Amino acid sequence: MNAMGGGGEPASADNFTFLDDEPEAGGSSKAKAKKKKKKKKERRDAASSGSEDSDSDSGDSDAPRSAISGKRIKMSRERSAADEAEDYGRKQLLKLMNAQY
Repeated sequence: MNAMGGGGEPASADNFTFLDDEPEAGGSSKAKAKKKKKKKKERRDAASSGSEDSDSDSGDSDAPRSAISGKRIKMSRERSAADEAEDYGRKQLLKLMNAQY
């Protein structure tokens, strides 16, 4: 045989078998990795195409936001005596429930 493909004819792609053309029994790992990467990209694109402002659930558009991340800054507030009493009641209930086990 010569380099031309045998009978004096020029070599063509039909005369060669490429490794990618024959699927393996378990599938090629490159194809699996490519498919997995494509699915991951589709999920990421679908997630980003949803709501632009994910922390808009508070409805407070003039709330202070971080200059770096853009996330809403949660401010603390003064606690009243009623708040303290509610916390104390929750602690007592938690102790009671934990003591039952």
